[in-house]
Amino acid sequence: MPLKNQRTKDARKHRPSRLLRRERRRWDDETQNPLCLGCAPCADLPTCGGLHKRHNAMSCLDECCGNPASCNATCPRNQAQFVARLREINGFQLDNIPSTEVLATPNLPVYVPRLYHGSRRARLIEADAVAIPLHALYMRCDGLLKYECREDVAKTFKISPDTKIILIGCGEDGSIEAWWGLMERRREIIAQLKHQGFEFVTAPNYSLFTNQLRYDDMHSMKRIAKTSHEFIAAGIPCALHLNARTTRDYERWADFLRHRPEITHVAFEFGTVWRWPTRQGFHRQHLAWLADSVGRPLHLVMVGGMTAIPTLAAAFDGVTYIDGTPFLKTIKRQRIVEGNDLSLTYLPAHTAPNELLDDLYADNVRSMRARIERMVSEAYAQRAAARSVQKPGNPDRKAFVRDAPPSYRDADPKSSVHDRPTETVDRR
Repeated sequence: MPLKNQRTKDARKHRPSRLLRRERRRWDDETQNPLCLGCAPCADLPTCGGLHKRHNAMSCLDECCGNPASCNATCPRNQAQFVARLREINGFQLDNIPSTEVLATPNLPVYVPRLYHGSRRARLIEADAVAIPLHALYMRCDGLLKYECREDVAKTFKISPDTKIILIGCGEDGSIEAWWGLMERRREIIAQLKHQGFEFVTAPNYSLFTNQLRYDDMHSMKRIAKTSHEFIAAGIPCALHLNARTTRDYERWADFLRHRPEITHVAFEFGTVWRWPTRQGFHRQHLAWLADSVGRPLHLVMVGGMTAIPTLAAAFDGVTYIDGTPFLKTIKRQRIVEGNDLSLTYLPAHTAPNELLDDLYADNVRSMRARIERMVSEAYAQRAAARSVQKPGNPDRKAFVRDAPPSYRDADPKSSVHDRPTETVDRR
């Protein structure tokens, strides 16, 4: 290939896609952009916080489709649906969710492999804990449980009876929306899950969209808080999912956590938002700020997001990393290998027809477990070293709490205007 054509091909490869450039203008960045003019007189500004984006807009209502008859958004121009959605969540504010008693939570290990099914394996998985999707346990149409007891679940997924099972609420939008659609049946299902002996669950992570009205975001945040409360009130320890788009969203979550001592665990799903490296700093630093500002120890359940471990393991009291990589690489017949330079490579692992995958899966889990546990241990050691060199202060002085989350640029001075926070079209 001629050198000129090769340079053109390389330039196109590293050039941001048109979709990314277009959506980048919608991402909220109050450090670089002013408040939209239409947000100032809005009655919901104290709750929403307004939008600060490069995209030409007066307010979030610019995202209105203008067709209420076919609209499925939480839009004030579709009055009947807007009122109905406000009623189902009892308003956008989070402070009207009742508090519950503090539950005893199980000791979660640092590393938890995630399972999607039990096919192509014969041996039972023996581990401290495994994670399976919450939506795999019930029928979406009517909420009936698929399994009569916890032993049936363990048998289906080929899990040792002594292994803790963590139910993961995050997933595709269809599955988590189906959980909300069960309405009053949710409490009955949760009671049955409690009776079956499940130890821990993470709340569904209802999506926050960049190309929808902010009312949709506030509706999703309230649903996350309500579903988390339903699990805890029923006696199942639950991690609150921290879905957020803006600094104000993180401030609301921090204020909610300060007044809810029963929430000892929080969760964050890194899958979608972590695809864009320049947005990672925003969420990483705001999560670290939240851990510092709540005023009590919090345990973070990370669903993916390996590169965020050094920052977040040092900020939170404890970290549990839920990893689906070994399972997904195994079903693709790939072996996970960590090189001498600590980089991960996925080598082909050829198998015979109908060959079981127990050994390959065990090797992949072993490789990822060693890597994650090493990263978390190093972060804990750095945190301990940082605390040991701090100057002794007045013991009567209250712990320092920042008034507002820091800018992602504070943590990454090399960031440029072109490397502002990034998100996908559909989330945060």
